[in-house]
Amino acid sequence: MPHILILGGSLFLGRHLVETAVPLGWNVTVFNRGKTRPEPLPGAEHVQGDRVADLGRLAGRRWDAIIDTCGYIPAAVSVAGRTLRDAAELYVFISSISAYATFRPWGDETDALAELAPGAAADVVTAHTYGSLKVLCEREAHRAFPGGTLIVRPGFIVGPYDPTGRFSYWVHRIAAGGQVLVPAVPEQPLQLIDARDLASWILGCIAERTVGTFDVVGPAAAGAPRAYRFADVMHAIARVAGANAAELVWADTAWLSRMGVSPEDLPFWEDVTDWDAERRNPARALARGLRTRPLAETIADTLAWLRAGTDSRSTDAGNRRSGSMTRDREAAVVAACLAQRGPHATA
Repeated sequence: MPHILILGGSLFLGRHLVETAVPLGWNVTVFNRGKTRPEPLPGAEHVQGDRVADLGRLAGRRWDAIIDTCGYIPAAVSVAGRTLRDAAELYVFISSISAYATFRPWGDETDALAELAPGAAADVVTAHTYGSLKVLCEREAHRAFPGGTLIVRPGFIVGPYDPTGRFSYWVHRIAAGGQVLVPAVPEQPLQLIDARDLASWILGCIAERTVGTFDVVGPAAAGAPRAYRFADVMHAIARVAGANAAELVWADTAWLSRMGVSPEDLPFWEDVTDWDAERRNPARALARGLRTRPLAETIADTLAWLRAGTDSRSTDAGNRRSGSMTRDREAAVVAACLAQRGPHATA
C-alpha cells in the first residue's frame, strides 16, 4: 500500500486526507507542530516539529508521495524541497486558483499567473500577496522535484472541519432561523468542492503517479463544467437545515456598502463586476476522475459537525462565522433594509 507524508494534516484538508487514506490501508505519516490539533489522528503516525527547522527528524526515510497542505511562504517550501527531495518521487503541493493573475470565463491552467508586486515581502501573507506567494511556492516545488510535482489549485474548499467560517457561516446562520441578511447577488457563481472529494481525488492521483497542474473545483461530474448560483446554495441550505423559520432578506449590495457591510462580513459575496469570469474549467481534473458529491450531502454533514460539538473548533463561534457580522448588527441592518420598502430589500 502507498506510504504518504503529509505536511500539516491535522486541521481541514489534511485531516480528510488522513481519514480517507487510513481506511484504504495506506500508511500515513503526519508532520506538524501539534498546536492546531494536539491529539493524534487515528491510524496515522505523527512526527512533531516545525516545517522550517525540524524536517531533519524525517531524515533517511522514504514515502511514495509528500503532500504539502500548508505551504504559503516560498522559503518554507524551498526548505522542504531541499530536505525531502530524496524522500519521495512525487510532491503534491496544494495551491489555489488565487494563483492566477486574471480571470476569464471558464479559464483554465494555461492562464497567466500572479506575480508578487515589486517591493512586496515574500514572507508575509496578505489578501493581496496570497496568490502570488502561492505561485512562488509552486516554483519552489518544481525546482526541488522536477517532473515529479502535482500542483493542485482548488477554489472554495468546504465541508466538516472547515476553519474558515465561510460556508459554515451560512449553514450555521440559516439553520438558526429568523431574518437572515443575504447580499442580493443571486446569480453570482460559486464553485465549491467538499474537502473529502478533494482528498479522494488527490489520493487517486497519487495512486496513478499523476503529475501536472490542475484546477480542482466543483461541482464536477461527467459532462460540461458548471457552477452553483449563490441563490441556489442559500436555498439548498435552508431546505437541508429544515429552517422553515428562516427568512432570507436579500439586500442590495451597493446599499449594504453604504451601511458599512462588506464582503468580509458576508462570506462568498464577491465584490466584482464580471461574474462570468468567476468560473474555472476543471476539465483536466475531470479527465483524471474528479467527481463531487451532491451539495445537500455537504450541507447536512457540515451542519451535523457544527451541532455535534465534539471537536473544540466546532463550538468556536469564530469558526462558524466570518468577519464581524454579529447577530445584533445583522438585526439592525435587516431592520434598516426592510424599512426601505424598495429595491434595496426583498424577503
